[in-house]
Amino acid sequence: MNELNPDNQLMYNGLTPISHLTAEELTNLIQKLPNGYRSVFNLYAIDGYTHKEIAAKLNISEGTSKSQYFKARKILQKKVEYLINYRAYERI
Repeated sequence: MNELNPDNQLMYNGLTPISHLTAEELTNLIQKLPNGYRSVFNLYAIDGYTHKEIAAKLNISEGTSKSQYFKARKILQKKVEYLINYRAYERI
């Protein structure tokens, strides 16, 4: 059953969607992001750079860094949700 936890994160059978993926599956999803989104996502979420640092490193504005990170997260969220729903459908 899908529900929200206290932090308003979607839960599937008591686990967040990311808990249902292997590291390899998550890596594959990240690798399929458009280049700009992937670069910003990796630098921010994985390497720990700030948006200001990313902007300087990639020669983009701080706003562009934030926008690309937000869009990358939305794409990943939809793909993760699709995978989870597909797996649930396969079990039927």
